[in-house]
Amino acid sequence: MKTALRTIALLFLTATLCAGQSDRKVALVNSPDAPGIITVDRLKQCFVELARQWDIPEKDLPNIVVFHVSKKTAETAFVTQETAVRRNMGGSDAYYEVWLVGKPDLKYVLAFQNVIEYHFTMHPSDQKRNEVVDRVARMEYATVSVQEGK
Repeated sequence: MKTALRTIALLFLTATLCAGQSDRKVALVNSPDAPGIITVDRLKQCFVELARQWDIPEKDLPNIVVFHVSKKTAETAFVTQETAVRRNMGGSDAYYEVWLVGKPDLKYVLAFQNVIEYHFTMHPSDQKRNEVVDRVARMEYATVSVQEGK
């Protein structure tokens, strides 16, 4: 139990510190036991590409902290799904959390899409959303590096 509480405290402390770096837009926190590898550069590239597809300037994007964690670590933070999005509002320090539980795959594309839709109060048709998400997912799949274990 003590280890779980330390893990949660470390994750939230790191999230707070990362969210304060507003010029980054995307920060990544990996739990040591999380399977697979994902890089902050890959995540930021995906987020920026989604914004480009929707004609949103990069400077207007919200900050996101991505938690790539094991199932055990996710449970200690009360995250029960493979992908979860949380919004944290605190004045000028507002940011979103995207939780990727287990081996990372392209589920982060849809999570980022959800952040964009919510943040910018967008209501695209299902067809348009699917086209954009599929297009970005294809680009992501085509550029996944060997280092990331895909």
